[in-house]
Order: sequence, then structure tokens, then C-alpha cells
Amino acid sequence: MGDKLFTSGEAITFVVGQTDRAGVFLVAGDHIRWEFYAAHLVPPAASRARAKYEALWYELSRSTGKKLRRPLILQIANALFGGLHADSAGEVDEVFKIVEDTVHYNAKAHQAFRYLMGAVSALGLFGVIEAVFAYAFWDDVASTRSIVLTAVAGGIGAVLSVLQRLSSLDISPYAPLWYAFLQGMARVVLGVLFGVFFALANKANLVLGTFADNLSAVTVFGALSGISERFVPELIRKLESGEVERREPEAQPASQDQPGR
Repeated sequence: MGDKLFTSGEAITFVVGQTDRAGVFLVAGDHIRWEFYAAHLVPPAASRARAKYEALWYELSRSTGKKLRRPLILQIANALFGGLHADSAGEVDEVFKIVEDTVHYNAKAHQAFRYLMGAVSALGLFGVIEAVFAYAFWDDVASTRSIVLTAVAGGIGAVLSVLQRLSSLDISPYAPLWYAFLQGMARVVLGVLFGVFFALANKANLVLGTFADNLSAVTVFGALSGISERFVPELIRKLESGEVERREPEAQPASQDQPGR
């Protein structure tokens, strides 16, 4: 430790392993460096180990904060050291199997957590905006209550949808963490907008107009708009195709009461 590498001149901060064949080291910033001594040309098995290490390092750097990387960096470095001493591609794959699974799971967990944090942050932000809007216009505009309630319900429904499928989120492990956070926020924004759309369509008597005065029913459908990503788009498709027609309110029958005689 403290010596400089032959290849890059960087000072060694930690020796992972070194033999007459190859050496793997950590340098400043916990970056992994390796050297191969046994031949001028790196054999195919060692090249495969290098390729696996580079893919894992890139995935780790994109999906995990710097403070949480070191344990996984040491695992990757140890796998690289073993891979550089392997004699076949099969041996390399076996050496990297556990660390690949660990890094993939770690990346997925971090991406899912950031996605959830983005969704919760957006819900909190919209909650404040909707509270201010409701306080200012609750009694002034007849349709305010249904719009506010469906917006809140749509946002909550979106968060519930995120929680429901958190383990199956399809986010690339190579995507940066801010992207997962932004996706989570976008999911709640869509839920809120879908809830508002349903409230407006309901007030316009285009969708389920019979429930226009039932705030509980409208709120439930607002939550459904946020939970299901296909509910409102399907309504829009039907409106565009004319499958959903506006229904005028039915006239109330005339009173049958007759004046007393």
C-alpha cells in the first residue's frame, strides 16, 4: 500500500490480491485497478473477467450512492481477482455469479426506493397545492369539491399502485437514481391529472353522470383513475370513438298529488 501502479501511476490504497499472474488494487476514491503480469496478451478468460467487472462497476456507480458502494466494490474486486486467475469462461462466470446477483438486486432495490420517494414527494407537493386551492375556493365554486377530492384520490391511488408493484418495477439498472425519482413523481402527476379529468368528465355528464352529486362515488372513481393506468386512457379512447355518449339528465316526473276536495 502506498506504492504506485505500473500502468497508471496511481497510489495503491488497498491490495485486494496479487500474484505472479495478476494483481487487483483499490486506489483513491475506491476505484478498482488491475494489472496482468503473466503474458503480454490477456487470455480470453481474463478478458471476460474484465468485461464483467466493467459492467458491474458501471451498474454500481449509476444505481448506488458513493457512501453505500464500498462493500460491493470489495466483492467486485475479489471476483475480478478470481476471474483473472480463471482458465475458462465457465470458471469466470462461476466466480462472478454471486456478486452479479448481489449488485443487480442492490441496483433494483435502490431504484425502487428512489421511485417510491419520487411518488411520495409528488403526493406531498400536490397535497399542499390542493389544500390551498380547497381553502380558497371550496365554497365559491360548485365543482371544487369533486375536483379536489378526485385529485387527492388520484394521487393516493397512484402511490398505492406504486406500492403494489414496487418489486416488479421495470427500471434499467443502468439508469441514474434521479431518473427513477423523476419517474415516481411523474406517476403521481398522472394519477392527479387522471383524477381531475374524471371529475370534469363526470360533471360534464360524459362519464357516470348519475354519480355527479355523490362525492363518495366520485372519490372512489378518482382513486381508481390513479391506481389503474388504463382507466382514464380507455375512457378517452371511447369518447374519441363515440362509444361513450353524453346523456342528458332525465326529467323528473310531474307530481301526481291532486289538491284535496
